[in-house]
Amino acid sequence: LPSGRAIGNCIHKILELADFTDPATVAAHVTSELTNFAVDLLHAPALNSALQALLATPLDASGLKLAELAPSRRLPEMNFVFPVAGGYAPGDAQFTHRNLIKTFRTYGQPALESWLTRFETVAFSSVRGFLSGSLDLAFQSPHDGRWYIVDWKSNHLGRSARDYSPKKLREAMDHHHYHLQYHL
Repeated sequence: LPSGRAIGNCIHKILELADFTDPATVAAHVTSELTNFAVDLLHAPALNSALQALLATPLDASGLKLAELAPSRRLPEMNFVFPVAGGYAPGDAQFTHRNLIKTFRTYGQPALESWLTRFETVAFSSVRGFLSGSLDLAFQSPHDGRWYIVDWKSNHLGRSARDYSPKKLREAMDHHHYHLQYHL
């Protein structure tokens, strides 16, 4: 598959629109969204195959698969807004770079250390107000009723399986500050 923004956005859109329980709708969305994002249709078979494999992959010990998720259990592109440091209310709460690093150092896992070292070089001022965004997917497991959050990533790290080793994935997560995104 090609790399880049167009194919990444295309994959996100397919996963937003398709009924995971119906392989035919996935294939139909692959064709329509490749066209919408101006990606050559010659990639349709490979993309459809990759998405079908993604949906059929067990996610946990119970065997939960995305292909089991009826649309009624999925909330694709769920928007959120929450207050940061008290929202608009006056007060002393401060969401600062320094406080965020302190929180991660106090409560974070040792595996975050390489990212924190990188994050310390990023500066931003104190923040007050609201944080808004959207979750790629929130879903409820048909196995146990628990809720899960999914953030689709389609970063191109290389052409071989070695390029997607745990070490390489961690480096990409550090580089793009995905740990912060996950914790928010």
